[in-house]
Amino acid sequence: MLVLLKASVTPLMWVVFIVVVSLGIAGCAICTRQDLDDKAKELAGDSAVFCGSLSFDHCEEGEWTQAEEDFRAEAITCGQEAMDAGRGFWFSLDLCGIDSRIAEAFAGTQDGRFFRLWFDSDPSGGSNIGARMEQCECMGGFNASGDCLEAGECGDICG
Repeated sequence: MLVLLKASVTPLMWVVFIVVVSLGIAGCAICTRQDLDDKAKELAGDSAVFCGSLSFDHCEEGEWTQAEEDFRAEAITCGQEAMDAGRGFWFSLDLCGIDSRIAEAFAGTQDGRFFRLWFDSDPSGGSNIGARMEQCECMGGFNASGDCLEAGECGDICG
């Protein structure tokens, strides 16, 4: 049966098959937490200031909330100082997820653009459909909580 199938497939059919499979694989990018940092660093530029990264092995709600608030305030101050000096900046932090790993990153560019990136290792709520990463431009920057002052264009980076 296999010989019959192999004999009936033309070279053009093989080319079409390979192209379709290749495009399918290329379109299914797999996101990782490291991709979030890499993208923030790329957006911020080569001379950007790294304002830190916050990560915990586990979430203790009270402890995590205070650590997150303290880190975010310091990182945003660092970013503002970098921008005042004419440089870009970036930082990232893990957040408490219920059933997946969640993280966000922020980047500012030398020319005054601001970005917020979001990573969720399993946005489906436990069915393991794969990670997702989104990037939004924040018009006018972001506040001390990390919310965009005015949301700009958003889109999926992968997932």
